[in-house]
Amino acid sequence: MTLLKLKKYFTKLEKKISQSRTYHVALSLSLIIGLQGILMFFVCLKDNNISSARISLVYGTVMLFNFTYTFITKNLKPFYILSYIVLYGLELTFLIGGGSEGFGIIWMTAIPIFTLYLFDFKHFLVLNNICYLIIILGLWTPLSQFIYPYNAVFKARFPIVYGLIFIFGIFLKHRISATENE
Repeated sequence: MTLLKLKKYFTKLEKKISQSRTYHVALSLSLIIGLQGILMFFVCLKDNNISSARISLVYGTVMLFNFTYTFITKNLKPFYILSYIVLYGLELTFLIGGGSEGFGIIWMTAIPIFTLYLFDFKHFLVLNNICYLIIILGLWTPLSQFIYPYNAVFKARFPIVYGLIFIFGIFLKHRISATENE
């Protein structure tokens, strides 16, 4: 009977630690993305890219609000919802507007790495596959006439780089899940 109680205790403790880790990762990412959005706002203003400046200010403000709300309430549900919206919004924005001097390209490629700790494996795959689809459709279909005029070398290399990072992200996600399960 004592072993059963110990097992329940350690199971509860592991769950608390896991929730705490997720909470701290969510807080950190909200703060980093929020501050990056504000920094990007000033970079875009300096480059006279007003549309990218507005979008950067919006996502930076949203993520800083998310950071504050999550910090106060300890509730992660809005974080997960806003993360999806912000990531898809950024993907489309930088594909269409080009970001400011390639800064957006960094964000588009970093999505698989940023989402490693945010979502479970299924949601990680769904989010990144949709982002990859958006990139492919935007760069290699007739829809490309509506996006930023990327050069041919970028159009060829960028989806490959994103795909490689995504595959590496899948490997890391699998290893993280296996380690946490052990």
